[in-house]
Amino acid sequence: MCHVILAVGFSFVCLMHSVSCVMALDQDQPININGSLFIEPGVGKSFRALAFPNATRTFKLRGNQTGNLFTLIEGKILIGEGPKLHLHHNEDETFRIISGQVQFIIGNETFCAPAGSVVYGKRGIQMSFRNVDSPDAYVQFFFSPSGIENYFDEVSAVYTTVPYDDNKANAIANKYGMDMFGMPDWKDIGCILTKTPYRGQPVDIWSCGIILTTILTGSTLIIKSVYFILFLLELPWIQPSYQTPEYKR
Repeated sequence: MCHVILAVGFSFVCLMHSVSCVMALDQDQPININGSLFIEPGVGKSFRALAFPNATRTFKLRGNQTGNLFTLIEGKILIGEGPKLHLHHNEDETFRIISGQVQFIIGNETFCAPAGSVVYGKRGIQMSFRNVDSPDAYVQFFFSPSGIENYFDEVSAVYTTVPYDDNKANAIANKYGMDMFGMPDWKDIGCILTKTPYRGQPVDIWSCGIILTTILTGSTLIIKSVYFILFLLELPWIQPSYQTPEYKR
């Protein structure tokens, strides 16, 4: 009964403000606001985009919601994941790297695209991408004009079928204006996120010598031993004086 009352009340408020509303309880649909759309985080239909296990994407906007101008998809790109080298005849594909780093092939060029990058792939040119080692790679895909969603609706069923039929997937791609050329021969060009290990503050070696002399000429044997062990733990981070910030200043 409470749900009914809330639903009626919500509809009444929408009508009173002349706003086209979608019930907030339906989390699979965007909210319609005077003909425009508001898509909350987590809203959208997920689907299997590639033959890779767990290679899922989410439809954020489909052609029937944008006047067939474009389709917007997003999703996490798993390490080692990437599509075949392919070519679109019917739509351009634009990539926006939200996080992580992705390696691309566009035509004859191979390059790394870090977070914040935008890559425009024009129709009629071969392209592919892969995640080399980014655990958090997340990408938005913008297809213009729309229509690619029909391909994914059909091919996702093939990708989730065991055993996977590669010939059937290629036939569906051809049906929707794409040519598939197999997996690319990727070149290692260093598309790896640099992982800098933690290092302590560099210590001036001459200062260490003075400190060591001081702690060895005073105090009890136990205190000397403790200080000496602590000094040994700092040895890996000792640098010559000319490498320290104090010397450079």
